[in-house]
Amino acid sequence: MDYLSVLNSLSNDRTHGSSYIVNLMLDAAISGFSDEKTKESINNVIINQPSMASVINIGFRIIDILKNGNKNSLNLLKRKIESAYKSAISEAVNELNGIKNLCTISSSKSVKDVIYKIVPNTVYLSVGHPKNEGEIFAEELLKNNIDVVLFEDASYGSIIKETQAVLSGADAMFDRYFVNKIGTKCLSIMAKSENIPFFVVADKFKYLSKEYEQYFNLMPMPETEISSLNCRRINYYFEYISNDLVKKFFTGE
Repeated sequence: MDYLSVLNSLSNDRTHGSSYIVNLMLDAAISGFSDEKTKESINNVIINQPSMASVINIGFRIIDILKNGNKNSLNLLKRKIESAYKSAISEAVNELNGIKNLCTISSSKSVKDVIYKIVPNTVYLSVGHPKNEGEIFAEELLKNNIDVVLFEDASYGSIIKETQAVLSGADAMFDRYFVNKIGTKCLSIMAKSENIPFFVVADKFKYLSKEYEQYFNLMPMPETEISSLNCRRINYYFEYISNDLVKKFFTGE
């Protein structure tokens, strides 16, 4: 598949996470560095993935590099992204090492990498409707010999007291709030009410400045995933959560 076809597929990708899309977007930009259509195609990815902060952030950086004509800068950017991610993971591991009972939500790659390094005794995890990504994550943890307690999405209130800490990822970060899987807000409020520390691990490329915040938007998902009834149905996978509910952000900075 050529680089323009790759970028076109990324614009319509509703399956993969932001790290996957960012990596392929960078590789396509390197392959199509001299093609004027590359900038337009990357801009289309940004427009069509408005719920992915790192795609917006890094996408505009790639376009600036393509305009300036310095191909080496793309490779440098790739190394900076990798370094920022590793730094955020390392910060989280240093803080959470020794935690035995950890609670999380959804299936964040950064959360996974932290868990595999600190190896808690038990991970508490909800199913993650409608895509069941929590259940998929639970299966992966079990294969890696990590004990899992799996439960219905609305049951965090029943198990929060059994955990020592909550660790969440973030799809986007802003000055006053962050964005993550629906249900994270309730989980963070429950954690605060029980004095359970709530942490977020996400590298600095998930942060959107005022300049780029205007491009971010939560996309509604298919109504039929909620119900087939003939009424108004609301289906969002993500929500905004106040930064005041977070004890610490692990961003690697």
